[in-house]
Amino acid sequence: MRDLRVICASLLLAAVSASIGYSQAVNATIVGSISDSSGASVAGAKVTITETNTGIVHPLKANEGGGFTLSDIPAGTYSVLVEHPGFKREERKGIEVLTNSTTRVDLQLQPGNISETIEVTGAPP
Repeated sequence: MRDLRVICASLLLAAVSASIGYSQAVNATIVGSISDSSGASVAGAKVTITETNTGIVHPLKANEGGGFTLSDIPAGTYSVLVEHPGFKREERKGIEVLTNSTTRVDLQLQPGNISETIEVTGAPP
């Protein structure tokens, strides 16, 4: 009987320990939306998110509401580049992404040639 209690207690302790360790998040998420100068969403825009230190590139496409999400990425410094026909390219650099966080990056495209680029170097307040 004593052995049965020890085995049950050990199994309970192992189950609790496993669930605590499994629930710890070690990665982050970048979310954002793309709009034009009038505030309307830009669906289907090409979004390229690059981790600055490693050069790892994550290509995405904005959904029908102009939104995008990149989940399960390591913490670091990222840049976001958005391109869409009929608009100037928009790039935001120096985006600090922290572990276990969601960083929002909203971009507004200006009408123009895709060969023109608008680069934003400061983070919003």
